[in-house]
Amino acid sequence: MDNTANTKRVIGVDLDDVLSRTGDAMAQFHNATYGTKYKREEVKTFDLDAVWNCTPEEAKERVVEFMTTDFHHDAKVVFGAYDALKKLGEFYDIVIVTGRNESMRDSTITWLTKNFLGLYREVHFTGHFDVVESKRRKKSDVVKDIGMSLFIDDALHFATDVAGVGVPVLLFDTPWNQGMAPNGVTRVFSWEEILFRISKMEREGWTTATAQ
Repeated sequence: MDNTANTKRVIGVDLDDVLSRTGDAMAQFHNATYGTKYKREEVKTFDLDAVWNCTPEEAKERVVEFMTTDFHHDAKVVFGAYDALKKLGEFYDIVIVTGRNESMRDSTITWLTKNFLGLYREVHFTGHFDVVESKRRKKSDVVKDIGMSLFIDDALHFATDVAGVGVPVLLFDTPWNQGMAPNGVTRVFSWEEILFRISKMEREGWTTATAQ
C-alpha cells in the first residue's frame, strides 16, 4: 500500500452489517417491540416486509422508528471493522455510502462518531428506505461521482448496481445475500480478508481487483 497523501484512492464502504451489526440490533428491536422471535441468522432476504410479515410501507416506518431507539444507538461494531478502517485510512480515503435516509443523518453520525471517529472522510445517504421516490439515489451514482476505486457492501442488489458501472465490489457475506455473485463482485467473509484482498489489488496495480 503505497498511495501518497496526494494520490489517495477512494474506497466506499456501506454502513449496516459492514461497519455496524445492524441486523442483530434490528432483530432485538423488532422482537421487543412487535413480539417477533427471530435472529439475524434466520433472515434470508433484504426485504424487511417479508421478514416482519408487514407491508413495505410499514417496514419503512419501523426502520425509522428503530433509528430513534437505544437498540440502534448501542449497536455493536462488526468484528475487525475499526482496526481495518484505521489501517486503510493511512493509504486511502474512506467514504461511507449508506442506503439510509437523509432524515436519519443525526442518529447515524452520532453512532459513527461514537464508534469510528476520524476514520472516514464523509457520509452519503441514498434513501433506500425513503417513502418519497425522488429522494432515493443509486449507490452507483455516488460511487461514479466521487470516483471510487472499490466498494464494500452486504446487499447483493447494491453490489450488482455498483459493479455495473465498472467499479469492483467486495460483498460482505450475510445470510441474505447468498447466491451467485455477478462479474465484478467478490464475496468476502471478514475484514481480515478484505485487507488481504485490497493489499493484493494494490500489488497488482488494481488490474485484477476481484481476482479470486
